[in-house]
Amino acid sequence: MSISDSVKEAMKEVEANVEPMSNLILQMDYSRIAPEVETAQEIDEESLSDVLAFTRREVKKEHIILLVYLNPQCSLDEGLIFTGRGLFYWEDEGKRRENIPYEQIEKVDFTDDSVVISYQGVSLTIYLGEDAESEKFPRILLWNF
Repeated sequence: MSISDSVKEAMKEVEANVEPMSNLILQMDYSRIAPEVETAQEIDEESLSDVLAFTRREVKKEHIILLVYLNPQCSLDEGLIFTGRGLFYWEDEGKRRENIPYEQIEKVDFTDDSVVISYQGVSLTIYLGEDAESEKFPRILLWNF
């Protein structure tokens, strides 16, 4: 088997794992993760175009399961994309981007106002707001993911 055949075979295996992850995520109560959550089918074309531009082709349209806007005042300022392979986080309209495969996530912790995702020696802190503790929103449901 040549290297290109091995790569093609590996990509088929990865693609096969996308569907089960999609089903798992969509079966969970994702509606309260953040103020605005959309499934791939609900995303309007303009927002989708902007978000795909932020990812700089690291995420393909067909791999998006959920789009989570973390800043309700300016929805494209900060968000998360759940795919079959991992999380893609962006802030500052795409100036900072993190692509995190699920298998690389080592730990998820919560503070009173943040979620901290540790992966490959990196800690990503997602600020949820000063009322995150009292509102329990979206802390509890992000924990489930």
